[in-house]
Amino acid sequence: METKSKKLIYVAFLSTLTAIGLHIYLSFKYYSLKFGIDSSSACNINERFNCDVASTSQFADIFGVPIAMLGALTNAGLLILLINFFLTSTESRRAFFFGYLLSAFTVGVSVIMGVISLLFLNAYCPFCIGAYLLSLITFACLHLTKEKGQSIGSTMPYLFTENKGTLWILAAIPLLGLFINWNINKRYSSDRLELYISDSIQSWKTKETVNFDLSRGITKGPDDAKFVIVEFADYLCPHCKHANGPLKTFVNTYANAKIVFKPYPLDGTCNTSPGLQGAGDGVRCRLSFATYCAEKLYKEGFRYHDYIFENQEFFHGVSNSDEVDKKICSLDDSRCAQMKECMSSEEAMNWVKSAAKEGEDAKITGTPTIFVNGKKLDGGQNFMVLKALYSNIK
Repeated sequence: METKSKKLIYVAFLSTLTAIGLHIYLSFKYYSLKFGIDSSSACNINERFNCDVASTSQFADIFGVPIAMLGALTNAGLLILLINFFLTSTESRRAFFFGYLLSAFTVGVSVIMGVISLLFLNAYCPFCIGAYLLSLITFACLHLTKEKGQSIGSTMPYLFTENKGTLWILAAIPLLGLFINWNINKRYSSDRLELYISDSIQSWKTKETVNFDLSRGITKGPDDAKFVIVEFADYLCPHCKHANGPLKTFVNTYANAKIVFKPYPLDGTCNTSPGLQGAGDGVRCRLSFATYCAEKLYKEGFRYHDYIFENQEFFHGVSNSDEVDKKICSLDDSRCAQMKECMSSEEAMNWVKSAAKEGEDAKITGTPTIFVNGKKLDGGQNFMVLKALYSNIK
C-alpha cells in the first residue's frame, strides 16, 4: 500500500510540474499579446482550438493579474505542500492535507473556467484544457493517498498555530501574483501603453469617415458586426505579418467584430498609386491574386492569407510568378490548375487594382493601415488598442 501511495504521489508531482509549465507559457502569451511582443503561439491549432483567444478574453485576468500566472503560483505552492507526504510529523501530515484541499480548489477553478470557455468564448484553449485535466489527475492521486479521518473542520484551526508555514504559502500566491504583475507592467511601461491607447482612441474619434466597399475584400465575421475593421496590407511587408496575429486573434475573440482585408501591394504592376510609378516584379500582386481566388473559388481566402504570411520569408526570395504558383499550389495540389487559371485572369487583376485604389483614395501612406468603422485607427495592429476601442463602441 505504501509503495502504491508513493507511486501516486510521484504521478501527482509530475502532473503538477507539467501544469506549472503550461501556466507559465500561458502567462507569457498573455503579456506578449498585451504588449505586442510576439504573435506566434505553439498552441494555436486552428480557429476553434486557439490559446490566444483565451489569453486575450475578458476572463483572462483578475484585477489585471493573469489567471494563468495565479495558476502557476498555485501549483507551485501545491508542489511544496506535497513534499510533506514524505515527512512523518503530525504537522507535515496536516500540511499534506492542506495540499489536498488546494488541489480540490484548483479542480473547482478548472471547472468554472471550462464552463466559461464553453459558454462565452468562440474557441477552446488546448493548453488550458491540458491544465484542467492535470488538475483532475493531481486531485485524484491525492484523494487516494490522504489519511482517513482528516477533515477541513478539524484541520483548519492549525493554519494559525502549528501550520503557519502553510498559511504563508497560501497567502503568498495572490501576493506574489500582484507583485510579479506589477514588475512586468513596470518593465514594459504599462503607463506609456495606456497613454498610447488613449491617444489612439482620441485620434480615431477626430478622423473623417471613409466609405469602403465592404463586399470587396476577404471577410471574416458577422455581416451585422458593429465593429468593422478594414485593413490594407502588403503580403511581403514584415509589419503586416506581425499585425496579422493580433488582428486574427481579435476577430476570433469578439463575436461582434468583423475584418475586411483589402490588398495594397507595394507593386506598380497592380497598384496604380503614383508613388509606385508602375514599378514591380509582380510577386506581391500574384500573392494578392491567390487570396482573392481562394476566397472566390473555395471561401478559404483567410486560409491562404495566413499561409502566405507564415511563408513570407520564402516569398521574399522568389522573383517570378511561377515560383509563387508552385508554393501556393503546395497548400493543396488538387486545386492547382483552377487556382492558376483564376490567378491569371483579368478579373483577379481588376479586383486587386480596385482594392488598392480604395486605399489610394483613403490616402494611406504605408502598410498596414487599419480603419475601424470607416475611421483610420493609428496603432490598430495592437490588440490592446483594438480591445479598448471595442469597449468604447459596443
